[in-house]
Amino acid sequence: NGSGVSARPGEWWLDVRFGVYDVGRQVLAGANAITLRARPMSVHNELEPVYLLGEFALAPQERGWKLVAPKPLVLGAWKEQGLPFFSDRVAYGGDYQLRRSGARIKVALERWHGTVAEVLVNGKSAGVIGWQPYELDITDRVVNGKNRVEVVVVGSLKNALGPHHGKINRGLVSPGSFRAAPEHQPAGAAYDLEGYGLLGEFQVVEEARAR
Repeated sequence: NGSGVSARPGEWWLDVRFGVYDVGRQVLAGANAITLRARPMSVHNELEPVYLLGEFALAPQERGWKLVAPKPLVLGAWKEQGLPFFSDRVAYGGDYQLRRSGARIKVALERWHGTVAEVLVNGKSAGVIGWQPYELDITDRVVNGKNRVEVVVVGSLKNALGPHHGKINRGLVSPGSFRAAPEHQPAGAAYDLEGYGLLGEFQVVEEARAR
């Protein structure tokens, strides 16, 4: 919006060449313009997308997205809750009354989507879930009485960095994946995004040992 800003010294996002700029004081209600200037210009000034970070949500519109107020996350895909480009992790937790009675205690995930899920018991990591049957034994972390069990679902950079358009090959990304850009910015609902998140409650179950 016409005001110059400088990168925060020593800060970066994802890569050391992604500088971080504090623009909170320059942002206005309604339309805003971000202008990049390179002085002097050279062939080394590769233009990358500008990523706007902060505590806000996004709503799809006819072209791309608009910023809206954030809402608390619930079960379900992050992209359906105003976080279509979120690429980090979200923790889901609950308190459970458990006791060490000789039975094995495990966490089971039935409906989820992510690259991996970490399980925390009373604040300490019990391991990760990344392959079928999507279960993890937490017996050694359990104490008698109240236990805090959390499942941390981890996304990926696919939603943050793309590709979002054109022919999408799941699990395969190359420079060619970004060459088929549409002539005009598509509607937000037309972006190709993964539905990361915990889609249903996780289960804490006891399983008797086989004799």
